[in-house]
Amino acid sequence: MKEKSRPKHKGKIYLLMTISLALSATNYSCSGTKRTNNKTEMNQATTVLTANFDVSAKTRQLIKDIQDEISLQKISISNYVPSKNIIDRYDIIQIEKLYHISGMIMTNETFNISSLNEIGAKTGAQSGKFTTVQIPINSFDLFLKNQGIAYFELTEKVKTN
Repeated sequence: MKEKSRPKHKGKIYLLMTISLALSATNYSCSGTKRTNNKTEMNQATTVLTANFDVSAKTRQLIKDIQDEISLQKISISNYVPSKNIIDRYDIIQIEKLYHISGMIMTNETFNISSLNEIGAKTGAQSGKFTTVQIPINSFDLFLKNQGIAYFELTEKVKTN
């Protein structure tokens, strides 16, 4: 009786294909988006404060400090109450139980004062494109997204000698 001749390399091909498939499956599972099962992380309200317009250096520092406190307290800006340090450092004022940031805006041609009224901001003196404002700290994120503002600068208390 004649034996069928089998190629000697058939077993090696099968082994290489098996290893290749196993490596491909491992690579695919490692390259996907990672999901978190930490319910605390998933339920946290995160607020990212980013200005859509130019701001002064002191304003950039205020944004960073507020962002740090919000992240540390793990709350959204709508529930945020500034620390005494931030209130004193940036001259935050309290009007009718709400904390406000005082400053001056320079507007552009798309500015509409109603966009500030909608977020509870109070406007003051106007001179051309410049207007003084008081923004509720809990609406600061919405203020920073206003397309009608070209520049914002915090006001500072006048220091007497």
